[in-house]
Amino acid sequence: MSDPITDRVVQILTHNPETFVPLEQLYDALVNEGLMAWTDLGTFARLLEVDERFDLIMELAQLIIFEVPLPAELGPLGMPGGPWVMLSSRRDSPQQLLRDLLSHLHRMNMTMEQAWVKFSDDPRVRANLIGLLMLGDMLERQVQGALKTAAGEGYDEELPAAALHFGTEAQSS
Repeated sequence: MSDPITDRVVQILTHNPETFVPLEQLYDALVNEGLMAWTDLGTFARLLEVDERFDLIMELAQLIIFEVPLPAELGPLGMPGGPWVMLSSRRDSPQQLLRDLLSHLHRMNMTMEQAWVKFSDDPRVRANLIGLLMLGDMLERQVQGALKTAAGEGYDEELPAAALHFGTEAQSS
């Protein structure tokens, strides 16, 4: 299905160096361009969900299976919460997706470290942040491990697509 809104989203995602772009960031960009006069965020999400050119990733668990559960506290940090939008065509490069995910996790961890330093006087905030930092570090190590495993198994250029799960496929696994 082709329309001005989804065609513009394809353009934005194609030129964006990030593989995963927050849904709200796309929506805000389209609002600023005047394309969303009669479309709210929920309608926009549904529009992308039904369009086969996009993957709408509601949470990290839809993208890749981790050995540790992901707490709800990570959602407000923007990563690894969601939702994110990704071009479906980018699924063809799972190893690049893992590299992009690793980059997001690294930036998230750096932000939490800065917050930890900033709120050094509040022991409750520091305790919460240290827990999130430990989880973020574990997630980062798991993605690094997946990339190293792929390289060790001869997948220097591409990780097998089975290593990643998208959409409802991950929920049924």
